[in-house]
Amino acid sequence: MDIFTILALHVLLFGLPTLIIAKFATKFYMQFAYAYFGCIFIFSQILYTGYVMPITFNITLTGGDVAYSSLLLTTLFIVIISKNPVIVRNIIVIQVILSIFMFFLCMLILGTLISPGIANTNAIPSGLFWSLISINFTNTLLYVIEILLMFFSLEKLKRRIRSFTGRLVIFAGIYIAVQTLDGFLYPLIIFSSYQQLSFYMTSETLGNLVLGLLFTPFIIIFILIEKTNFDNFSGYEMAIGRLIFPTKADLQKRLQRAQNEIEVLQSLLPYCPSCKKVRNDDGYWDQLENYMKSVSPVKFTNALCPDCMSQNHRLILSYFNTRIGPVISISAPRQEIEKELEDIPRSMDIYHEAFFAHSIDSFDTANLPFSINNNDARGRKITFMISYVAKKDLLDIPFTRYLLDVFARQFSQIKHLEQLFVADHDCPKDVKEEKKREVASFFEAFFESINEKKTRFYLDQL
Repeated sequence: MDIFTILALHVLLFGLPTLIIAKFATKFYMQFAYAYFGCIFIFSQILYTGYVMPITFNITLTGGDVAYSSLLLTTLFIVIISKNPVIVRNIIVIQVILSIFMFFLCMLILGTLISPGIANTNAIPSGLFWSLISINFTNTLLYVIEILLMFFSLEKLKRRIRSFTGRLVIFAGIYIAVQTLDGFLYPLIIFSSYQQLSFYMTSETLGNLVLGLLFTPFIIIFILIEKTNFDNFSGYEMAIGRLIFPTKADLQKRLQRAQNEIEVLQSLLPYCPSCKKVRNDDGYWDQLENYMKSVSPVKFTNALCPDCMSQNHRLILSYFNTRIGPVISISAPRQEIEKELEDIPRSMDIYHEAFFAHSIDSFDTANLPFSINNNDARGRKITFMISYVAKKDLLDIPFTRYLLDVFARQFSQIKHLEQLFVADHDCPKDVKEEKKREVASFFEAFFESINEKKTRFYLDQL
């Protein structure tokens, strides 16, 4: 297998996974992309001295050169996907930490090789020790400089070029330029005292230029696939320099932004529309009124909205007609009475003047028979029964007992009430109609005031 095939396989081995992982990094966890970045960095350190690939007489590459090219590519892809300058800082921190780790690991391995079974790091020659430090420090410093230079250049140029093709070319060009610059600076620092410095610089510079050109197709493919993210990144102000050296105003803005996000999160209350419960700070689901009591001085009172009152609640007045027996006189709200409620007056024959409750099909009722004196009526009194009707499980017994007592007392105070319930020949028709309107008005007003009475009732209980 010739050297060019081996080089092409190296590029595919490092470039293709970088492209795939960058594509799916934000879909899963950014930590996964960080882990891949760390693996590539360790490969770049190990493979620098692992093997050499002589391309031509003047160009020589190592496996570490290929891995480092992939490292720059990974950084570029992750930042474009995330559109977050914090990623740049995180990657630099990871690189510094891993550089320190690799240095101590190399020291431990060398100490073990020099003194088998003891791992005596003191036995490492001082020249080798300082060479490791200089190489490690140079790698870290060059990476930080090149990353900042790459994104600083992108930041300056991307806002001046409007076309998609122009930006794509600029991104690829900057990557190749930074890659080539690394090939120039690394031997200049490491081999500055060597007589063959110019040879090393030429070899590394040309080799990195070749790698930059070989990895460029991955940049083009990535940008074409992630065109939307690329456009967003191009229009997003990264402000790399201000991220690394933030001003007081920048820090205050970031603090204010964080406080605003916290306020938004604190204002969100998970609510279940099915059971009407909310999730508290401990993760448990509780009734809304119990939660509100625990987090604020709010006190809940029972009340009914107009829609629920008209749909689920009803007030019915029955009276004992001396000719035909118990009948319904009036109801509120004004709508047709359900068929199963037509039998409510019959309970007047069983219960007399005592509060009672019972169920009729899908309704619960609370009832209070009472009477008013009338010398012209049979038994010298007219018997009534006021009934409060609610859908199943909605009847509030303590309140309805109080409500019906209030109704009986106020209803009994209406003057000349007997005019409405005597025979037609005993009372003029116009007088009877006037009294009928008065009673109907009172009845509807009382029904509409139930909510207010309920609030007052529970306030008195506090």
